[in-house]
Amino acid sequence: MNDVYDYKLGIIWQDVQHRRIVEIIKELNSNPEVDYQSIQAQLMFYVEDHFDTEEQYMHRFAYAKTESHIKEHKTFISKCDEIAKTCLVDDDLISTMSSYLHDWFLNHILVVDRELAVFLITRGPDNA
Repeated sequence: MNDVYDYKLGIIWQDVQHRRIVEIIKELNSNPEVDYQSIQAQLMFYVEDHFDTEEQYMHRFAYAKTESHIKEHKTFISKCDEIAKTCLVDDDLISTMSSYLHDWFLNHILVVDRELAVFLITRGPDNA
């Protein structure tokens, strides 16, 4: 993944959470001796916390795309669970998971979360 700062959207809490998630993904990609289960647990903790925070803001401000955004979150969690269950060898699992995470997060941050950020910024400075 490129530098996490390439993904700044202007919402402080969102940018901080994205930065941490990207750091975990980079750790998964960069360390051949990684404790996969520990990294996966960290990733899922931060991702679920991030999704929960976003969903609270979407509901609070009646975001028009809440339903489709939440559907993407659920699909992501489901796909991560599926990858973890179907890959038998850690190397294959790490490669598959890394590829999926990279592609999904690029799209999600740069397209879907950017739309949410623009929406929240228009709702006032307290949201950024």
